[in-house]
Amino acid sequence: MKRTFLLLFTFVLFLFFLTGCEKTLTTDLPTIMQDINFSEDYIDMKIIEDVSELETYYLINPAYVKSFAVEISKEESDFTEIILVEAVDIDKANEISSLLDNYYRTKLDMAQTYEDEFAKLLQKCSVKQNGVYVSLIICDNVNEVEKIYNSYFE
Repeated sequence: MKRTFLLLFTFVLFLFFLTGCEKTLTTDLPTIMQDINFSEDYIDMKIIEDVSELETYYLINPAYVKSFAVEISKEESDFTEIILVEAVDIDKANEISSLLDNYYRTKLDMAQTYEDEFAKLLQKCSVKQNGVYVSLIICDNVNEVEKIYNSYFE
């Protein structure tokens, strides 16, 4: 009896440690965007609220998206654009990453032709993927914004 109890207790303890060591990544993208806005004083940003607009702007199929937060500067002289997307699975995240990379490269190609200042800014930016999370952060202080974003994944 004691042996059975000890074996059962050991098994339960093993399961506890096994599941306790597993890190589950759940991140609220609108909360991250709020923190970015608060920390970096972004105001007067256009907020994309309808998932169908992701298809209009970035060719991202709405069915691929679990959650998102997107803000674009309303000022023509401000190139700030922050795109945070959580895909429904890793395959869709890879596709979203590819679509955002195409979007980024098109902007970069146009900027190199017409706007030297914007091209220099874009060269500091890139599409990043962390599992099912994909981001494209275009702004003057991209390193600081990426630090805020990445802090949610540590």
